[in-house]
Amino acid sequence: HYAIDMAGMSISDAENETDKFKKSLESELLKTGNKLVAEKKYSDAIPYLEELTQRFPNNADHWERLGDAYFQNKDIGDAHQAYLSAFSLDPNGPRPGMWRNIVLIAKRIDHPVTAKRFNEMLEKFEGDKK
Repeated sequence: HYAIDMAGMSISDAENETDKFKKSLESELLKTGNKLVAEKKYSDAIPYLEELTQRFPNNADHWERLGDAYFQNKDIGDAHQAYLSAFSLDPNGPRPGMWRNIVLIAKRIDHPVTAKRFNEMLEKFEGDKK
């Protein structure tokens, strides 16, 4: 656990300590969420991953991880939204697992345009790997 005693600190030192605290918090939320996902305790992992995305909303990896937990927990609508957040933050990042899940979700909610788009991205990614 991380505590900050800012008494007598310069602003620069206080900002440095705050940054360390944020990194520590991010690491702990991610570690706990990942551990619970690995144990297949998806509903228990979701609050940690939600907190992670609320505190660090510009990290596509965190959004993808949250989407994975929702997807495995059969929360399809929430998974779709989390994946779209990840995609909007990192549209060019290679995320084939997420793309496969988006294709499955799009087919399930009868959205063929989305399914086709992400399926094409998957095929291109897998073709580029060969």
